[in-house]
Amino acid sequence: MRHRIGVVAFAVAMAGTFIAVTPSATALGRDNKKAPDVDAGVDGSAPSGTPVIRVRDPGGPGRPGNSGGSGSSGGPGIDSGSGYDCTWYRLDGADQPDFAQPYDPPPPDGTRAWLRCSGPESIDGIRTRQSGGTVAAIAVERLPLPGPEVGANPRVDADQLVGVPTWLWVTNFEALSVTAAVPGTTADLVATPVSVSFDMGDGRSPLVMGVGPQFACQAPGTPYDVSLPSAAQRSACTYTYERSSAGRPSQEFTVTATMSYDLDWAADTGQFGRLPTLTRTSTFPLRVAEAQALVTG
Repeated sequence: MRHRIGVVAFAVAMAGTFIAVTPSATALGRDNKKAPDVDAGVDGSAPSGTPVIRVRDPGGPGRPGNSGGSGSSGGPGIDSGSGYDCTWYRLDGADQPDFAQPYDPPPPDGTRAWLRCSGPESIDGIRTRQSGGTVAAIAVERLPLPGPEVGANPRVDADQLVGVPTWLWVTNFEALSVTAAVPGTTADLVATPVSVSFDMGDGRSPLVMGVGPQFACQAPGTPYDVSLPSAAQRSACTYTYERSSAGRPSQEFTVTATMSYDLDWAADTGQFGRLPTLTRTSTFPLRVAEAQALVTG
């Protein structure tokens, strides 16, 4: 039985500081972003057991572990955009391939067997089938997880006022995904943001937004709508400064926003799991001024 092999797949589009990653899956009901291809190159002479990596468009959306998980209806972990066709064969006592005995289905991970692939690079030799977790770790290394892109009202380039709530929200709180493969094993990885912590730079406890009933401030926050009157708008994701930033370097507080990602993967070996949470950070300055009373008459 022949199996189409997937490859690491992601792409980056930049407009300002917004980042979009090519989808190989849709996670938690959030549609992932689509962007142009980015070629990361191929190690065509990789020795046995070394990942051969190509960056490509993985095809249409699906879900990790499902038959359409990599943009194809052909079976788990199948990637219609990879260009590889591979078959595993049993080895005889002399470590030679028995082409009359292909593995069907493919062998369990850790199995030493003969792998023959046609595609962008020819593969024909002994390989050890990698575990799904190993391939998922490769995907993490190549997934360009962004830090949070923060919106604020008043705007970040305007003065905030002591005693007046500053609205905060995140514009890129969305799941990202990649498909990764070494010859013979494919894994889909979905990185889902779960929380953002804002250290506002004034030494007080951070504001934390997240997903779930334990958070008073539900991510990604509520953007302030300048077309509506202030009295008609509400947000639980606000921070009120109690002192100005006068006397600080550049007369500003440095805000540090840290976004945490859950990393879930599923492989065509039948394995699935969750990798350790990753965080990404962004910083920006805020100038905070004292409100001045105007006395007339």
